[in-house]
Amino acid sequence: MHVCVFLGANPGKREEYSVAVAALGRALGQSGCTLVYGGGSAGLMGVLANNAHEAGAKVIGVITHELAPIERSGDGVGTVITVNTMHERQAKMHDLCDLYIACPGGIGTMAELTEVICWCKLDMHSKPIGLLNVCGYYDPLSTFLDHSVVEGFLPSKTHDLVVKHDDPETLLKHLLSLASAQEK
Repeated sequence: MHVCVFLGANPGKREEYSVAVAALGRALGQSGCTLVYGGGSAGLMGVLANNAHEAGAKVIGVITHELAPIERSGDGVGTVITVNTMHERQAKMHDLCDLYIACPGGIGTMAELTEVICWCKLDMHSKPIGLLNVCGYYDPLSTFLDHSVVEGFLPSKTHDLVVKHDDPETLLKHLLSLASAQEK
């Protein structure tokens, strides 16, 4: 399985973010998965890619020419695909993956996540989407989605499209089982 992970190019303020992302990286490798991610080597991106690579996962990064000097420091791991625009980056990552996981990150992570939720809502894909909810990071998003359903802007099934868990291994296993069921 190819797992696309959205996450920050910064480490965040809590050590728990790096710990959980490192565990996710190891779980990807131990599960025989390929990591598809934003191609950076800084912040949480670097933690994820390095831990996945060390655990035996194939690593594919997709980055824009513009972001490469900002989000890459030193030698990264795995294969890096460089594209021209953020739209190309998102489309390439989508084409390469079987499921999505969003870890803590900033507005770029949120843009990527909401785009794949929107695509799923519009029946443009049916790939499982998960949130690694470290320290309740995605609780405000869940509240927003609930509010959008109550206010009539989203059907309740849209909120149900997103699986949320605070344990990286449990989240990955659940999403892999959903993706495997879809293949049958």
